[in-house]
Amino acid sequence: MIAAAIITYFVQAAAVSPFIVSCVSFISAFVISYVVSLFTPGYHKNIVGLTVATKDQEYTGK
Repeated sequence: MIAAAIITYFVQAAAVSPFIVSCVSFISAFVISYVVSLFTPGYHKNIVGLTVATKDQEYTGK
């Protein structure tokens, strides 16, 4: 998030449209978060029954 804020600051300093600034802010935060998620370990939690695909399954966890 800090990197996205820094990118947004420099784009905003270029005196462009506020719409462009908000788009750049969203896209940079999304891309940076996605790249970070590729390098961090996954966390697998039992979510049976919490999604549409598993709503009819029985929860067997603790």
